[in-house]
Amino acid sequence: MIIVATEDDLPSQLLIDSPRPIFATVGTTMTRGIAGRATTSGGIPRALAGISLTAPGDVTFSSPVLSTNFLGQFEGDLIFGCTPGSGMITASLNSDMPDTRMIAYTASVGPAASMEKAQGDLQVGTAGELLGAGNQALIAELKDSCGNAIRSEPVTWEVSPPGGVTFENKFNSTNASGRTLAVVPLGDQIGPVLVTAHSGGLSTTFTLTVTGMGNEIEISGGDDQLIPIGAPAPAPLAVTIRDLEGTPVSGADVQYTVTHGSLQLSSTSAQTNVQGRASVSIIGNSALGVATVEARSGALVVVFNLEVVGRKPVVSSVGFVNAGSFIVGFVPGSAGSIFGVGLMEGIDGVVLADTFPFPLELRGVKVFVDGIQCPITSISNVNGTEQINIQIPFEVRAPSDAIVVTIDNNGALSSFSNVQTFRAQPGFFEILENGKRVVAALHLDFRRVSSENPARPGEVILLFLTGMGPLHTPVGTNVPGPGAPPAETVENPVVMIDGVEQQVLGSFYAPGLISGYQVNIIVGANVQVGDRLMQLIAGSVSSQESIIPMGSVLPKQ
Repeated sequence: MIIVATEDDLPSQLLIDSPRPIFATVGTTMTRGIAGRATTSGGIPRALAGISLTAPGDVTFSSPVLSTNFLGQFEGDLIFGCTPGSGMITASLNSDMPDTRMIAYTASVGPAASMEKAQGDLQVGTAGELLGAGNQALIAELKDSCGNAIRSEPVTWEVSPPGGVTFENKFNSTNASGRTLAVVPLGDQIGPVLVTAHSGGLSTTFTLTVTGMGNEIEISGGDDQLIPIGAPAPAPLAVTIRDLEGTPVSGADVQYTVTHGSLQLSSTSAQTNVQGRASVSIIGNSALGVATVEARSGALVVVFNLEVVGRKPVVSSVGFVNAGSFIVGFVPGSAGSIFGVGLMEGIDGVVLADTFPFPLELRGVKVFVDGIQCPITSISNVNGTEQINIQIPFEVRAPSDAIVVTIDNNGALSSFSNVQTFRAQPGFFEILENGKRVVAALHLDFRRVSSENPARPGEVILLFLTGMGPLHTPVGTNVPGPGAPPAETVENPVVMIDGVEQQVLGSFYAPGLISGYQVNIIVGANVQVGDRLMQLIAGSVSSQESIIPMGSVLPKQ
């Protein structure tokens, strides 16, 4: 007798039992992360059916081909590499009647696993010297086990011995690149000073050394500094006195006199300590310009050369970022942000540009990128965090890693080289809502998409972002986007919700806005209710992941 299998006997249905979508952490293995069944068209389990698994990116499997057991069931491990991101796993039934299922996954950055020094360790400086100019700021990096940056984690700083340094400025959390920064003036104590950055149970320690000077009377801090208007100088005016054998002289009287310019001394006299050191603090008065101060002890005289200006801007290598995503780098025509110290004077809170188009100078602050002056949209100093928001001129070269940015803070200029620019680097504008960052989006009636008014499957919504790059029809710097017709982007974006591509209706420079772009999409019919993860890709570069609140389909009226 010959038994011939019919179509009703063959495995023809592939059912996935594991949760969908799949959320995991990079660098982990999800045991039995994918599971399901193979059945006939009539629902009868089929043993020994083969299931092939494929996935893009950094996702692999304990075995790319699984086989069902006598109950028609199969399961396998998912192995997530070190690259965060979203994608689709494809499960295919190997049969004369094949069936395929798609499973969305998102691999997120893991928990903090290491904290390392990135810059500023093993520095040596004189007492009172400010560490923070150029590449001398203390920078620590927080990473997961794969080396991915951990953002927005709280950071505390500790100094030993106490008073060994003070903090001119410090960041109390990590930025988008997983970095935190401290700018420190050295204290008066000669010898080693330990500065430790803590985050959770992790820490890293910078070792600094404070030294003195070596002549009979020498300036040991505070010379050639720029002093901010109406504020204390970054460092005191300090001298060190030694005898002819080089031994520090304690108890020597030092007289300080302003010989030129507009300055206010904390005292006109001081006495050297056991290290032979004396110092006074100084404040710049209301007049800008060159000033000199004489320090005299008997016949010994030194002269401090000073200038009253705004504070000298200090920005680290990670302080030039996309204003939407806060990822390092600028894109011509788009919004950029600069974070640093000494960027502005007399600002407490946020100052918005009060003209449109935007001014090239705001409260005495100017910014030049690649030699081109930038429109300034706002400046702010909130809880000690200073920020300048600008439009990057369309004329700036991109891509490049050798762009020079110059900041003028009321006459105090600093130039920073090797700033990166990109042809495109999309970044969603976001709105803080109940402690979470929600993508800036509108319904067609221009109401904001929010948790109270979510997007819905099948609806057209308008997304707002920056960093989309060049346009088919060029628009000038500091010129609002045209409306009829709009200036379309050269790059055709891909918009994903929970790893699933959405239909894009248009991508263009936002009408009536400067440095903003607009992408219109139709939300897919199968997008689930709740806070979903959205990402946009332009020119092979991905935006940050942002939240889009989703509701269910409204019943027809």
